Amino acid sequence: MALTIDTNLAGKIISSNALEAFTNRLAPLQAFSTSFDNDAGQIGDRIEIPFVTKFGNDGTSTVSAFNTSSNDYATAGSAEIEAVTVSLGNHVKTTWSLQDVQATEYATAQLERFGNQKGNDLASKIFTDVSGKWIADNFSNNTVVGVASAFDLDALLEARASVVSRGANPSDCSVLLSSSHYNALLGDSSFQADAYGGSEAIRQGVIPAIAGFQAVYECPQMPNTDNLVGVITHPSALAVAFRYLAPSGSGSGAYTRTDRLTNDLGMTMGYRQFYQPETGIDFATLEAVYGYSVVNGDAAELLLSVGDED
Repeated sequence: MALTIDTNLAGKIISSNALEAFTNRLAPLQAFSTSFDNDAGQIGDRIEIPFVTKFGNDGTSTVSAFNTSSNDYATAGSAEIEAVTVSLGNHVKTTWSLQDVQATEYATAQLERFGNQKGNDLASKIFTDVSGKWIADNFSNNTVVGVASAFDLDALLEARASVVSRGANPSDCSVLLSSSHYNALLGDSSFQADAYGGSEAIRQGVIPAIAGFQAVYECPQMPNTDNLVGVITHPSALAVAFRYLAPSGSGSGAYTRTDRLTNDLGMTMGYRQFYQPETGIDFATLEAVYGYSVVNGDAAELLLSVGDED
């Protein structure tokens, strides 16, 4: 029998589960230079995001012998922490309605699943936007790793060699793969518990940190253009920023709830709810304000298939 739940409690259940799904789906964004902050922002705000311009061993090392005659402590090397400006130019939302009678009839589990779906929907749109930057015009380096049926750890290691040759430290880099290629790597014998020593792949469907990479992420929204099936990326490849869009002072009174939803990393979205008494319907919206920009075109390796199955 369903519990009696009012629309306010329903909104709390939905938004809480939406945040969990939202942050899980957007976990791959941690691979980039980010400014995830729950401070309020407005459309068009410009956010400064620091990044490291050079790879550690690309021939432009900042290490040099100290010159005792000139006391050259103040002489900077060629690689420094710089900042890129990202404009909060994207505002996306998903809205739904919930009648009084529906709120009283829905079970908690149904509301939790609904919130999960809405958080996934919002995150999927954002990830699709950001991943649209993974094109040859922005990142010219690539490795052909084959179709999913032929993809394995050896193919990934070939791409790793290309990244390392440009000065990347793999421990600073992450791997993002389409679902088909991620599944193929899950089936690689290298990840069997008796070979690797862990059960993450078998029991949890999670590929552990491998080949020195920081993390491996499954990306269902991987763009399927130009045979793209994955990316090896250093944080300096892209910059991404999130902020909370607070209701304006003149309109804030129209809402029965306005929540700032954020996780420990600072990934943030907003929740707004207002009621129409004449119809007995609550309207609710999840929204996100964000921006992103290409930073270093040499800091990512596009992984391409030879076919068109992804």
